[in-house]
Amino acid sequence: PRELDVWLHSALRVAQAMNPYLAPDDLNAIWPALMVSRCYGTLTGLQRRWLSLFRATAARDATRMGDIGEELLGSQPELNNEAREYLLLAAMTGYVTAGPPGRAVALCNAQKQQIRHPDAPPFRLLRCHAAPEHCADEFRAYAER
Repeated sequence: PRELDVWLHSALRVAQAMNPYLAPDDLNAIWPALMVSRCYGTLTGLQRRWLSLFRATAARDATRMGDIGEELLGSQPELNNEAREYLLLAAMTGYVTAGPPGRAVALCNAQKQQIRHPDAPPFRLLRCHAAPEHCADEFRAYAER
């Protein structure tokens, strides 16, 4: 529904503006406060899972990033490209960091046809960390374009 699209777009913008740039301790004052606010009680289960992912990302909790990111990818086939790429990057980062790294490659391969730029540098970098033996091939294919 449109309400979910607007909410997700806005929440994603907030997460993208804060999570990479603030320290986990600083973010720990923000995401938990949102999760105990009055409006949290009005959110759907799906919206709450997204907030859980944003909180896991803020805390640099790789295990939860992988698990929740993959769960959300599997439960929302109608995602827009921006949201799908965010979930894939979060899940891949989680699996590369906490393991199993092969899961990051498998997930990327499964989502490759559904994202706009599967060969963009962040995806290639994560695939290289997950499967170093294929790293030269990943970059060679990109450089030959």
